[in-house]
Formats: sequence, structure tokens, C-alpha cells
Amino acid sequence: MKRIVPTLLLVIAMTATACGSSRINSASGSGPIVIGAVYPTSGSQGQGGRDEYEGARMAVDLVNQSGGVHGRKVELRLVDTPSGDGAPASIDKLHQQGVQLVIGSFGSVVSAPASAAATNRGMLYWETGAVGETDPQAAAGSLFFRMSPAGANLGRSGIDFAAAQLSPKLPAADHPGPLRYTVAYVNDTYGKAVGLAAIDQIQRDGMTLAGTFEYDAHTANFTDLANQIAATKPDVLYVSAYLADGVALRKATIAAHIPLLASVGTSSSYCMDDFMKALGSGAVGLFASDKPGADEINPSALLPEGRVKLA
Repeated sequence: MKRIVPTLLLVIAMTATACGSSRINSASGSGPIVIGAVYPTSGSQGQGGRDEYEGARMAVDLVNQSGGVHGRKVELRLVDTPSGDGAPASIDKLHQQGVQLVIGSFGSVVSAPASAAATNRGMLYWETGAVGETDPQAAAGSLFFRMSPAGANLGRSGIDFAAAQLSPKLPAADHPGPLRYTVAYVNDTYGKAVGLAAIDQIQRDGMTLAGTFEYDAHTANFTDLANQIAATKPDVLYVSAYLADGVALRKATIAAHIPLLASVGTSSSYCMDDFMKALGSGAVGLFASDKPGADEINPSALLPEGRVKLA
């Protein structure tokens, strides 16, 4: 959530003029600046969607507490969007209300159709968290913006972390030869963006790719999947998963007694409190590859006001 506050402050500052001319505000130019919010606050991605929306709401509260934008308050109008199938309807609903700026969406499966629908309606869409590939028709740089890194960056950085940070710290007796890497990833926009990049990084660096496993989060038999993973004899398992399937896969790998030296996952599972609560001691020793937080932002690149807000 800490990443969202400076991001939303930037969004509001950059788009205040555009919002002022939107249909919902054009009558007097003195009403609130309305920003649509498309997040999955229910469903399988509800925890992450709620967290990210709360970060956006916090940013709006900070702006309003400091007087708004040119004296006008900012209103954040949420439409719960638990799946990609509902994203176009959520954008339509906001468009019919005259909203011209939309933020979202935590989930890559929501972001791609939402950004495409917003572009088709001439609306500005600002992605705050999703990392998967977006629709090629989305007008990147003019109607579609994204502050978070692409999923490919997360996949590559997770492998870099394992190779550069973990491997040198492992006793040589535990891995007499080169480390063997296995990658498991959910078969959607998010999972493929991250997982395929991890695979590419392993191959690019000349490391040993022991196995790759693409699975459906809703239909996978995780006991069978864990046994297939075990057969590849991995030293490092990289996982691109959501919360429920990430927990299920971890439980299955424990039950299969896979002697992993390290397991690295992503923010949509391994970083979450509920992941820890569901696994207990089974979550100990795992590593999460995530987007940079506020402590990674270079203050010298910000204006004085931005540095104050970041602090």
C-alpha cells in the first residue's frame, strides 16, 4: 500500500486539468474531481485488490486534507471488479457517469480488458499495480500509463536474486554442481508474463532449467503437480501464483518432501499475510520477489513537495 500513495499523488497532479474538463465536472468547474477506481475488492484477488484500493483512498485523503487540487476536493468512485470478464462493464458504468479518469486494478486479468475498454472510450486509465501484458490497442503513453514494473521484470529479478544473493550463501556441500531451477506459473496474463520471463532469464544466463510447469489455478491437481516438480529434482523452485493456488502448491511440495534449497515467489501470493497465516511454519524460509517499495525511490528525483509526501 505504501507504493500507492506517491503514485496517486502524481496521477492527481498530472491529470487535474484534464479532469477539470471532463463531463462530470464541466458544469461549474467547482465540484469534486471524480476519479473512477476499478479493483477486485471481492473474489479470489479480493485481499490484494482491497489493499491497493485502500492505498489509493489514502492518497486521495491526503490530497483533500491539504486543500484538494486548486481548491477542489477529489472523489474516488469504486466499482468492484472481481474478474476480467466484468472489466468492460465497470468501465462502461463509470463512463456513463461522466468519469474520464480511471485507476486500477491490482489484477493483470482485470487490467488488460479495463485498459482496452477505457482506450476505446477515450478515457485515461492509470494502472497502479498490475504487471501483466496489456492489450496492444491500449494507447500507452497517451491514454494508458503504468508506474509498476512489467511482470517480466519481476520474473527476471526473482531469478537474479536466487542466483546472485542466495546461491553464494548456500554451503557447497548442499549443491556440488550447478543449481537446478524449476518454474511453475499460473496460465493467465499475470502468470505467463512473470513465469516465462523467469524461464528466459534462466536460459539466458546459461543456468540449468530442470523443468517448467504451466497450470490452471482452478482445476490443477496440486498433489500431481508437486510430484511432477519433484521428478525434476530442483534446487530452486520459482512460483508465479495467486494466493489460493500458491498456498495449495506450497502445501503439496511440503507433502511431497521436495528437498528445495530455496523457493521464490511473487507478490500476489508470497508477500501476503494470509499466505503466512494459511501455511504457518510452512511459509518459513520462502522468499518473495516484489515491486520496489517507497524506500527504493530516489528522493533526489522528486520535487520538494514530492519528497515531503514520500516522507
